[in-house]
Amino acid sequence: DVDGVAALARRSRLVTILGPGGMGKTRVAMQLAARWEAEGERVSVAELADVGNAADLAGAVAAMVGVSSELAPSPAVALCDHFGDDRWILVVDNCEHVLAQVHDLLATLLGSCARLSVVATSREAIGLDGEHRWALHGLGDTDATRLFLDRVAAHDPVAAPVIDDVR
Repeated sequence: DVDGVAALARRSRLVTILGPGGMGKTRVAMQLAARWEAEGERVSVAELADVGNAADLAGAVAAMVGVSSELAPSPAVALCDHFGDDRWILVVDNCEHVLAQVHDLLATLLGSCARLSVVATSREAIGLDGEHRWALHGLGDTDATRLFLDRVAAHDPVAAPVIDDVR
């Protein structure tokens, strides 16, 4: 999934990683952010899970990416000034509970910042023109069983079952 989203993000300015809670959307996005930073890309991350006031989403995102909005007419303008015409990747995680506000903010940012790309994670699509979607799928039975056994062994190596125990 990481490689697939990375390839899609090279061709698109907005990629949304979709899936139910607990599927690994955040993990994929953070692995991508780390990879891009290691490659010298400018990456900012905004984690929206704890954003309670959707009305001030732009202000919350500005604070998360280290942008002061005190001197700008609005936090959205401050973000546009920050990203400007430089190459940036913005990772916006956990968008589903503030989807309408994320839609509006990303429309503004992508419309104003020609070299900005966004990777978002959400349970639902953002719904912007040009959005590309990458759906995460669950593990197959064998892979899920191996993951479960690895987690049991990490917790208690003495009690760790082997794959034959669960067949």
